[in-house]
Amino acid sequence: MNFFNKVSGVLEVDGTFSATDFFDIMPKGCNKGTAIEKLAEYYNSPIEDCVVFGDNFNDKEMFDVAGWSVCPSNAKEEIQEMCDEVIGNNNDFFLSLNM
Repeated sequence: MNFFNKVSGVLEVDGTFSATDFFDIMPKGCNKGTAIEKLAEYYNSPIEDCVVFGDNFNDKEMFDVAGWSVCPSNAKEEIQEMCDEVIGNNNDFFLSLNM
């Protein structure tokens, strides 16, 4: 976090955890949510028809904008509460086996 605080003092950036020991730093306003919005616009698809899958805090903005959000059962409780649906454990390849 010290590094992020130093960088954000010089550059306009956002930061979030993508795993317990991983912290992502990206340009301010750039996140998975804005990426989903741009993809939906590019493919002329209503954002409410988009389904997203994620398992950590770097997915929050994506969960917020998509029509349906899904996470694995081994995601933290806070992540599960953000999602519309919780499925099996991602260590068991649940998503790929059930698509």
